[in-house]
Amino acid sequence: MTTLPRVPVLFAALLLAYLLPGLVGHDPWKTEDATGIGIVHQMLEHGRWIVPYLAGEAYLEDGPFHYWIAALTAKLFGLILAPHDGARLASGVMMAAMLAFVHLAGRELYGRTGGIAAVLVLLGCLGLLAHAHETLGEISMLAGQALAWYGIALAPRKPHRAGWLLGAGLAVAALSKGVPAVVAPIAVALAAPLVSSAWRRREYLLNLIPALLMVLVLCGGWLVLAESRSAGLALAWWHANAAQFAAPPPAAVLGYWGQTLAWAMWPAWPLALWTLWEGRRRTVEPGTRMLIAAVAVTFALLLFLSDPREVYALPLLLPLALLAGAGVPSLRRGAANALAWFGAMSAGLLGAVMWLGWFAMMTGFPPTIARNFAKLEPGHVPQLSWTVLAVALAFTLGWLWLILRGERSVFRGVTFWTAGITLLWGLAMSLILSWIDYGKSYRTVAQALKKNIPADTRCIESRGLGESQRAVFDYHAEVVTQRLERGVEARCPVLLLQAREGESDNIGPGWKLLWEGRRPRDRERFRLYQRQP
Repeated sequence: MTTLPRVPVLFAALLLAYLLPGLVGHDPWKTEDATGIGIVHQMLEHGRWIVPYLAGEAYLEDGPFHYWIAALTAKLFGLILAPHDGARLASGVMMAAMLAFVHLAGRELYGRTGGIAAVLVLLGCLGLLAHAHETLGEISMLAGQALAWYGIALAPRKPHRAGWLLGAGLAVAALSKGVPAVVAPIAVALAAPLVSSAWRRREYLLNLIPALLMVLVLCGGWLVLAESRSAGLALAWWHANAAQFAAPPPAAVLGYWGQTLAWAMWPAWPLALWTLWEGRRRTVEPGTRMLIAAVAVTFALLLFLSDPREVYALPLLLPLALLAGAGVPSLRRGAANALAWFGAMSAGLLGAVMWLGWFAMMTGFPPTIARNFAKLEPGHVPQLSWTVLAVALAFTLGWLWLILRGERSVFRGVTFWTAGITLLWGLAMSLILSWIDYGKSYRTVAQALKKNIPADTRCIESRGLGESQRAVFDYHAEVVTQRLERGVEARCPVLLLQAREGESDNIGPGWKLLWEGRRPRDRERFRLYQRQP
């Protein structure tokens, strides 16, 4: 049988086609990626390695682990890649580790088929795609959590090894995103003996002790080191983590998560429901019970976060994908075919639209489409790149080969879906990447800002700057401001404001406008003022 996932070379090719596009070739954008690049920049240029810093201020929402790896990859590839491209390679490395641990966990719980299916389902989830290619602490957190879930899954068979794996995974997750990252794995690890007799063994309970001690020692050691560098940082980190939790959620939070998870977890959630429905008449397997508990605890944790954001839902993908992978082999032929052909048709249609848009930008025909692209990003000058064209053709021909020559198998539905997602991402990150980057990059704005700052300026105040903007101004132009939002006394001779178009600056008299700028088609604008004597 020659199905794609069972051929190691082709399976590896699909993974690489998913992971590599989007890691290099573009500036930091206004997403969490810019924030991560800004933290790595502070490490590399200013030696702030112990605690993450963003534009000169401690950034206590994240731990340092992912940014250590990103700074290392930026250094290793510094001769051939820009620092932001080199830093993003860390996300590719940690994503590969995460997928490996998910595969191992699925294989431990449901056999080889379950492990492969879980990876394919995870790669097909819409909520993972863009974040998987950003400089983001959540990526290392996912790798740590995947290792922790694998440790829990392995515990009934090899409790001693599982204890060390669980501890290492928890430590990586905690050093990546703090306390919220380890609540669910620790809760499930402690409750596992109550969930199933498979974990109700003395060896398992004894090996939980070194696992938890490993987390305490490594994270405690980091906090002691951070405190030694700057008094009060350890307590501030703890308060920042505690502030992420809130009282019982209002109805609006439930509505937000309902809408967000419906698309971000597709197709994991319907496949996970099928796993439960298909096994309703049989005794629930121990692994399934553990994953149900993991999904329940992780979802409950989302409800108590004080600032619900889509990126915080990423931890839910891991147990949900593992649960979904168990149901893929038993999926009814009609449902599998529907998923396969929905993925093939939608990817084919959207892929053709991308090719048409690229052709219109290159040739001006059809003129209506060419004008629309030019209108969306005024000033962008498209340039033909044979390398880009070759990459896009490789993605397209590879996808067509899979669709036309792929044999029927239990993996067909999820394989076609994931291959379609990979095709669209690959085309977006090759054919139209320069067009996207032109509209999302802050490079020209930051450089224009720097040119208009008076030469003798010693400090700059700011108001309204977002985290992404602070990061890119520091990265592209070494512009670091003192934020008035932090209660800084207004004493600098220069003021930088960010506001939306049409909003009043409300700064009062005594200021002279030096510069105003923004990105093309962007409603946010920046204004630089100088205090008058």
